[in-house]
Amino acid sequence: MENIAVNKRHLPPALRDLPVIRAEVAYTIAPGSPMPSLEGPAFDRQGNFYCCHTAPNNTMIKKITPDGQITDFYHCTKGMTVGLAFHKDGRVFAANMMAHCIHILSAEGEEIEIVPTFYEGEGLNPDCMVFRNGDLYFTDLRGTFRNPIGGVYYLTAESGYHTVEKFLGDLASPDGIGFSPNGRNLYISEPSSNSTLRFLLMPDGKPRIAQHTPIQMFRNDGASNVDSHDIDENGYIYLGIMMGGRAVILDPDGIPVANILVPGFEDGKLLYSPNLALSREKAEGYLLASDSERAVVLRFPALAPGRQLYGFE
Repeated sequence: MENIAVNKRHLPPALRDLPVIRAEVAYTIAPGSPMPSLEGPAFDRQGNFYCCHTAPNNTMIKKITPDGQITDFYHCTKGMTVGLAFHKDGRVFAANMMAHCIHILSAEGEEIEIVPTFYEGEGLNPDCMVFRNGDLYFTDLRGTFRNPIGGVYYLTAESGYHTVEKFLGDLASPDGIGFSPNGRNLYISEPSSNSTLRFLLMPDGKPRIAQHTPIQMFRNDGASNVDSHDIDENGYIYLGIMMGGRAVILDPDGIPVANILVPGFEDGKLLYSPNLALSREKAEGYLLASDSERAVVLRFPALAPGRQLYGFE
C-alpha cells in the first residue's frame, strides 16, 4: 500500500510501461481561461497553425505563424466553431457545432458564406472535418452510447459544398475523423463509448459492412474519454484524451505504442487536452491543452510528419 501515490494522476495499466513523450509549452493563448477552451487544431500549407479559442457566441480562431506571431484570424459571434479544415484553394472551413452550420472563410479570414448542415430536416452538430477527393467529411456530434444517433456526413464538392450526404450512421457522439494514408481505412473516435473505431472501405470509398468491420480497435480506460485525432504519414494515430491531460499514439491496428503527457500531468494540470495536429513539414505535433489557469499550445516530437492532406495538394 505504501507504494500507491495518492492524489496523483495515473496512466491506465495497459499504457504504463510504454514510452513517454513529454510535451512542452510552445505558445500561451490565454493566461487564465475557463474550460472548455482550445479546439480545432490545423496547419495550412504555409506551415501556419490555427486553433479555436472557444466560448459560446464568442469564439476566436487564432493563427500562429512559423516564427511565433499570434493573431486573430476570425471571430465567431453565433454558436461556437470547434473544427477547421483547409481546402487546397486556400479556403478555410470552420465547423460550428452549436449553430448547425459550417463557415467558409477566405485565406485572409473573411467570411464567404455559411452552409447549413441539415439532413432530412434534422440539424447536425458538425465537429471534426477532413477532405477526401474534394468532398468535405465531418462528424455529427450527437447521440450517446445508449442512443447512437450520430454519424458521418459529407458536403459534396460537385454541389459547391451545399449538398449534405450521409456516409455513416448509428454512432455514439462521433468526434475525431481521419482516413489512413492509403485510403483504405476510416478512423472515428466515439467519446460516448470511449473508443476509437476502424471502418474498412471498399475500392469505391464506401464503408464495407462485414463481421470484422467496423471494429472497436481501441478503448480508453477510466473516466477521461477519447476525443479527436490526427494521423502521420505511416498511418499511426495520435489520439487526444479529454480530461486526461494526455494523448496516446496507436499503430495502424489500434495498438498503443507511446504516451504524450502535458506538463504537470501527475498533478492534474491541463486536463482539457482534446486534440492535436501534426506538421506535414517535420516530425512534430501541437497538442491543445487548458485548465482554469491557462490555455496553451504544446509542442511534442512525433514519430513521423503528418499525412498528406487535401489542403496541401
